[in-house]
Amino acid sequence: MPHRNFDSFRTQHLSDLEWPANPELQSQITELQNSYSSHYKLLNVNAWAIAKTMDKFYPGFWNRFMANRQVALQQFLEQKRQQAAQDAAATPSSASLEIPE
Repeated sequence: MPHRNFDSFRTQHLSDLEWPANPELQSQITELQNSYSSHYKLLNVNAWAIAKTMDKFYPGFWNRFMANRQVALQQFLEQKRQQAAQDAAATPSSASLEIPE
């Protein structure tokens, strides 16, 4: 019986695929990427401006905000851990299943 080499097939990545040369499509993709980049940069500037303004009116605002954010993140992670533990406890394991004979 001949030996078959199944490893000879390689999985193609999206970057390996041949796309038709469509300059309009490429320009739209580039424009979309630039738009997303500009959007996130604008969000960063807005967040900085709000923090700077609030710090001006309420000294120490940013430090308190970041401390509250850290506490909120810890609470969120703890809730997710508890939910995962409850889901794991509610799902019966294969060892506890009885198979009728």
